[in-house]
Amino acid sequence: MSIRTWLTLPSLGLLAAACGNDGSATTSDETTSTGGEEGSSSTDDPTVAPETTAPADSSTTDPGTETTAPADTSSGSTGEPLQCGNGDLDDGEECDDENVVDGDTCTATCTIPYEVVWQVSHNGSQSNQDGINEIVIDADGNIIVVGSERVTGEGSNLWVQQYLPDGTVGWTVSYNGLFNGDDEGAAIALLSDGDIVVAGTVEGEFDGEDIFAARIDGTTQELEWEIIQDGPGMGGGDVDDADAGADITVDADDNVYVAGTLRMGAQDWDTWVGKFDADGVEVWASPIEDVVEVPLDGFNDRSRAVAVDADGVTWLLATLETDDGSVGTAFAFDVDGTPLTDETQDLGIFLTDMAFDADGNIVVIGSDVPGDTFDDIIVTKYDPTWAQTWSVTFDGTGSNDFSGGVSVGPSGNVYATGTERILADDYDSFLRVLDADGNPLWGARYGNAEALLADDFAYAVEHPDGDVIAGGRESVLGEQRNGLLIKYSAL
Repeated sequence: MSIRTWLTLPSLGLLAAACGNDGSATTSDETTSTGGEEGSSSTDDPTVAPETTAPADSSTTDPGTETTAPADTSSGSTGEPLQCGNGDLDDGEECDDENVVDGDTCTATCTIPYEVVWQVSHNGSQSNQDGINEIVIDADGNIIVVGSERVTGEGSNLWVQQYLPDGTVGWTVSYNGLFNGDDEGAAIALLSDGDIVVAGTVEGEFDGEDIFAARIDGTTQELEWEIIQDGPGMGGGDVDDADAGADITVDADDNVYVAGTLRMGAQDWDTWVGKFDADGVEVWASPIEDVVEVPLDGFNDRSRAVAVDADGVTWLLATLETDDGSVGTAFAFDVDGTPLTDETQDLGIFLTDMAFDADGNIVVIGSDVPGDTFDDIIVTKYDPTWAQTWSVTFDGTGSNDFSGGVSVGPSGNVYATGTERILADDYDSFLRVLDADGNPLWGARYGNAEALLADDFAYAVEHPDGDVIAGGRESVLGEQRNGLLIKYSAL
């Protein structure tokens, strides 16, 4: 998945640290849904998500909620009737999000629908900008995250961290480029032998930021190979300084697919995707101009995600800049990298990630501005022919809400992440769990109460034990932003 540019995110000789503890594991701390074309009443276009009248999600107030359900007026310990759904945290309530519906971060009876099993905060040695961008679970149930950490004297390093199932810190890889620039991991995947592949961005002394991918031995944490993809020309060209890795995935044969963005001109970025074998040898690579018939010079087009379906078709999710803003588009390539132009899908809104389920259905996440108001988070599911089956919109308590990553677990549940605005400078981490039919099951919100600044979840996955692992960033006073990892268990 790609990194949203609105976030303040930092982003490889290889440093493998011994097992230790960089943060203690602790036990703690809206929606509108439409079906496909037959069931949708808000739009005739199945690629455009509907407007929302959704109940937002807050532990205190939710001014945008509409509900007709009766309030809970049972008595609390003081003898006064409880007013579940009034937006106030009354005696006997664990939460109150100004509605009495289930499926969000507060149940219809004003109880919290989850418990925090453990929580870890990672602070790099420079106490600056650290964060988690994506998560995988290995065969032993260990959690492996990728992101960046700020290291004294080294800038931002591409950071890969193993956590044991109980949240204890395992091995660490901190990759510092040759010139102590700002490096960052955007995505991670596992090969069949347990090795790890990562994608991201590295900064060189002369050629600026480049797309980066590497294979890491899952046992020794040694770097086995690396790939660097530079924009037009080599060296310190005028526009050779702003390429970025976005996503990585693997297929059943351990081929590796990397997506990124190359700077082509002064104000011109194009998306790029490449296929490599398990040894890091290029099989094919294709810039976006090989897919789109019209020239896109002077536009800011970005890779967001890459996935491979059961037929071996590579799908690149990108946002293409138009006069009306950035629009999500999915491009297809056959096994030899030939663009399948007839399969191109215009998905209508700004998108940040996609995932395939076991049946070949596609789930995408993005954001849109319904009715010229503020950004809402939108999750949409398509069948294997790209016909929409459902779409769910989440409208937070404040103004703009921004999407992060999306994944589909073995259960078929969908895990959507992002950040929702609470107050002027206060953003909280956003997590929602939906079933395979798009019905909201529960949600969680995290905000560091001491800092009240920018917190976000970038990604969440389903653990084999049925719990949910969510990762991103939290603002910590005196430490800037830390990498944040929380294990949730639904109640």
